[in-house]
Amino acid sequence: MDMPLSASVDVFICGGGPVGLLLAMQLQRMGISTYVVEATPKAYQHVLGRAAVISPRTLELLDQLDLADDLLQQGFVYKQTASFRDGQRLNIHPWNFVTKIDDTAYNFILHLQQMHIRDIFKRALEKYGGHVSYGTRLTNFTYSGISEGLKYNVMLQRDNGTILAVEASYIIGADGANSRVRHISGVKFVGDASPLKGVRIDGIVTTNMPDSRIGPVFIESKSHGNILWEPMDHGPTRINFQFTPRLRAKYRSGVTSDDIQLEANLALDPFDLKFESVHWWTIYDVVHRLAEAYFTPAPIPCGTRTLISASAGIFLAGDAAHTHTSSITQGMNVGLHDAINLAWKLAGVIKGWYYPQIIATYQGERRHAAAISIEFDKIMASCMFGQAPDFLTGGLGDPALMLASLLGKQSEPFVFSSGKVGV
Repeated sequence: MDMPLSASVDVFICGGGPVGLLLAMQLQRMGISTYVVEATPKAYQHVLGRAAVISPRTLELLDQLDLADDLLQQGFVYKQTASFRDGQRLNIHPWNFVTKIDDTAYNFILHLQQMHIRDIFKRALEKYGGHVSYGTRLTNFTYSGISEGLKYNVMLQRDNGTILAVEASYIIGADGANSRVRHISGVKFVGDASPLKGVRIDGIVTTNMPDSRIGPVFIESKSHGNILWEPMDHGPTRINFQFTPRLRAKYRSGVTSDDIQLEANLALDPFDLKFESVHWWTIYDVVHRLAEAYFTPAPIPCGTRTLISASAGIFLAGDAAHTHTSSITQGMNVGLHDAINLAWKLAGVIKGWYYPQIIATYQGERRHAAAISIEFDKIMASCMFGQAPDFLTGGLGDPALMLASLLGKQSEPFVFSSGKVGV
């Protein structure tokens, strides 16, 4: 559906991924008008986003929005796990916490590829009268001030060159790690990049490794370090391993899909592995960043002073506000919690149900939750890449034992996405 060339809405949302769609769906459900844009054309949506793990706490929240059942119909349930070293089973299972989730009706981890999550959220949005303008990018926005009722004037451009204009009281940037909203707002994205690199490849495979489709499998490889094997919904498997300095030197002139398949085969030795097809692969950097501000309220000039108002403003959510590695699969979960936390507060203020000051709690609650998750993710990423922090090394030199110890002591942030804070 084509969106109008000009519009006036309550909330403009930049980003048509799971976070932006979930925000828009909730707002529309509560009678708040939205305008959602996604820069990538609709035809290419299936290649965007590879997050796939939904935690129990996230499922509990999505159940309240009548979305959990549709996700469960398509997802792959993780309730078991296995571990191997040199082809032999280990008695230590780093991911064994998936078998011990017992304080929720959703006592499992759900794996569902992001393209399917996005489709479910999009259908829910359309049910409440919302739509997404694909192939439409944000070029700029300006603030009109109190003379025009605390509005932002948003400028957009479609792939065909058509110019669009939207007026909104609030702007939400759910447009990923390279957020245009964050950039225009001038919000700093603070963090660090590690020298570590990882490989991830998805595809249809055959293997003689036991228990290859029961759940996450932890594999210790002499040649490729720690490997995480993830059976996926709808048939494929995801294989994660380190892009070590040795591999970087080996492929200094470039790496191809065939090269990655070869290394995955070598990593799984002594088990056999054959790729029937490759859906996607990547080499990624280990980067953690956190936006300095999640909410920028609208300024109101008042004589020689400038006041601020929560009756208009700019929000960041999801990867636009925080970035994680895939080590504890928390990026999308934390982002969905952002969306759920923000939607009810924003809708309540627009409707007049709550004082505007409640909006400011979004930043304090959700930024704190993301910071907790990022710190835990840093530790997990180090362990997965064989560089355990000092507090885990005493007597725990075994990689599987280190990970099992860490997850055993701190599994709650993983299972619940730090979502008990501020949802």
